[in-house]
Amino acid sequence: MVSLTRKSAKPKAITPLKNYSSLRDVRLWAGVTLLIVCALVGRSTIHGASDRSDALVLVNNLAQGATIRAQDVRITQVNVPNPDLLVSDTAQVVGQLVASDLYTGHVLTVHDYRGQSTEQMREVTVPLRAGHVPSLSYGDRVDVWVTPSTTGVAVPGPSHVIATRVLVSVPPDSVDSTTDTSITLSVAADRVQALVQASQDGFIDVVSVPFENPERVTS
Repeated sequence: MVSLTRKSAKPKAITPLKNYSSLRDVRLWAGVTLLIVCALVGRSTIHGASDRSDALVLVNNLAQGATIRAQDVRITQVNVPNPDLLVSDTAQVVGQLVASDLYTGHVLTVHDYRGQSTEQMREVTVPLRAGHVPSLSYGDRVDVWVTPSTTGVAVPGPSHVIATRVLVSVPPDSVDSTTDTSITLSVAADRVQALVQASQDGFIDVVSVPFENPERVTS
């Protein structure tokens, strides 16, 4: 009889993954690096958020030349690159003049205001007819027009402007289409006579001059 003997299969050797160890090291170091970067960014963010300074911010629009009042500002906290330029004391700005047109939400700096002008300014109150009263606030600017009437000294004629970009010192008490009112304007001393005479010669109208936010102006 022929005996068939089954030879046992020779076990195959497992080839080790030569690159597995180095790949694992790369991933490990990448993970460690990412954790370090995240920790540094988080620390910087937390530090920056906590490094805030007191500052005054405007709650009203104020045209150039307007006097800053206590009710025009409020205290807040901001995070800016140059906190030394900020103004945090209300007493420091109240009574000062606005150096340029400023807008609600603007954070005041030492460059935004100046001392009282040497130019002599006067406050003149002129009447406004019912239905000719725009909505105005302190610190707005208006152009002043006059329409001569038959009862005045001036010869009746078309309406014409007598003053431009005049500062509103006291706005009308109310905007009512059925009620006459008045407005107080802050003007240079040499413009007082023209305004007073115009109010006697005819009807006064004021036209609101809109603020032009330089951030929205395109070249």
